[in-house]
Amino acid sequence: MALLCRCSLVLLVALAWAPTALAQASEGDTATARALAKEAFAAYDDGEFAKAAELFERAEKLHYAPTLLLGLARSQVKLGQYVEARENYHRIVNHQLPAGASPAFREALETAKAEVATLDDKIAWVIIIVQGPANPEVALDGTAISTASLSVKRAVNPGMHKVTAEASGARGESTFVVRAGESTEVRLTLQSVANAPADSETEATTPSGTTSTSGDEPDAVDPGATQRLLGFLALGVGGAGVAVGAITGGIAMGQHSELSDVCPNEQCPLAQESDLDAYNTTSTVSTVGFVAGGALAALGLVLVLTAPSEPEEQASEQHGLTTPPLAELRIGAGQIRASLRF
Repeated sequence: MALLCRCSLVLLVALAWAPTALAQASEGDTATARALAKEAFAAYDDGEFAKAAELFERAEKLHYAPTLLLGLARSQVKLGQYVEARENYHRIVNHQLPAGASPAFREALETAKAEVATLDDKIAWVIIIVQGPANPEVALDGTAISTASLSVKRAVNPGMHKVTAEASGARGESTFVVRAGESTEVRLTLQSVANAPADSETEATTPSGTTSTSGDEPDAVDPGATQRLLGFLALGVGGAGVAVGAITGGIAMGQHSELSDVCPNEQCPLAQESDLDAYNTTSTVSTVGFVAGGALAALGLVLVLTAPSEPEEQASEQHGLTTPPLAELRIGAGQIRASLRF
């Protein structure tokens, strides 16, 4: 960081007095590069590395300076773009400085030599193998790559990447993840777009050795899900009904005990008429709760136990069923009946 800050002060003068052997730039390009460099150093100091990288790159295209490339490489390192950063470091190292180069340029050269060596352990590698028609058009993360780089180790930044390939109406794609310093292999088998099945899959070998697929398989449909849901609901409501019957039955028993003390031979005086009505009502609620709750619970159990667990067509073929079992609940005057018909 110290060198980069010093460069930001020296570069404004260095750009104006750079020897013509470094680059042939017009006065307008040099002035623009100087302004871009000033913004780039400020963005870097503020931690805006993506913005700094863009400004450094634009300034360097207008006027070559090792200090600009050093700023670009360092910004790319901060962004995890180690492959791009290493190439820019090498551009600094491989560029022959003239005898009259400024001290800032010479210091940038020595710094590049030291920092480029630290990137070897941060770069990942991938071997892309495409099987299918010859001369495929291959892209890595949306950028076309030469077929000369296929089937050999290619430098990539650590992280997730996507490979696509097309040739003669056939296509394939895969994603992979690789860590810093590791190497992985991706195999693409191109399939005809016209003849490929809708659920065709492309395999890729990941660093852990597992196989990933790009095709999506539809979830299996459970035909008995609705019936089981209704069954559990009936069990719940029925259980609640039985609970109500039990509670009101207990209350009715208490009321009956009290009435027995004041109603000998089941003949109650007029003063106890309201208590008698309350007892009859509670008894009725208890009876209905027990009967209806029990019937619903029984129906729910039948629904749960008879719910199909496979498609109806397969169930009919395997088990000889022509129609699914039918459970029904009938409530009429004075009766509640649950039945199961096959």
